[in-house]
Amino acid sequence: MGGRVRIASMPIISSVIIAPVLHRFRKNYPFVKVELIEGTALEIRNAVTEHRVDFGITSSPFENFDVELLMQDRMLAISNSPFKADTYNLHSSPEELIFCRAGHETAMEILKKQDISLEKSFIVQQAETVIKLVENENGIGVISGLVLSNNANSLYTIPVNPDIEIDIGIVSTNLDDLTPSAIEMKRMIKEQVQSLQNME
Repeated sequence: MGGRVRIASMPIISSVIIAPVLHRFRKNYPFVKVELIEGTALEIRNAVTEHRVDFGITSSPFENFDVELLMQDRMLAISNSPFKADTYNLHSSPEELIFCRAGHETAMEILKKQDISLEKSFIVQQAETVIKLVENENGIGVISGLVLSNNANSLYTIPVNPDIEIDIGIVSTNLDDLTPSAIEMKRMIKEQVQSLQNME
């Protein structure tokens, strides 16, 4: 098999799922060139729409793309001290919330019908920065459970209210029209997700 595979992915998916897949894929198919673009959900959707990639791995909403669901994630509130409730109300103090850019974008898309404004929240580039800011008592972080599970910390966590559940899937303008190399990469990614879920 030759040719190339172009993928767009959120950084957390790249590190947790694509990194081990890429190693196996390159070993099995040394003549296939792999290109990986990382970005936010919006940037990934744009790359797919503009046919700059074979497929993207991103969070819902998936708009009009062909999609194969990979997993479900949810946003969690994190704090350096214990919470006083079972869930964290996003209405209460938006000014103390800390998001990474991708998480804020996802939350805004889901919450826009709930009349919740996150304009006063603090936004940073990386999820790791959210964790460090919370560890240093700068506020309440709102972060993906998948991200949190892959960053060692001793923070307190609870679900947010309203609940923000996120579907993560493989998206393309036409999943039936992928190259053989892209089909094999997609198969290996799905296999990796399945093996991670079996370990939970």
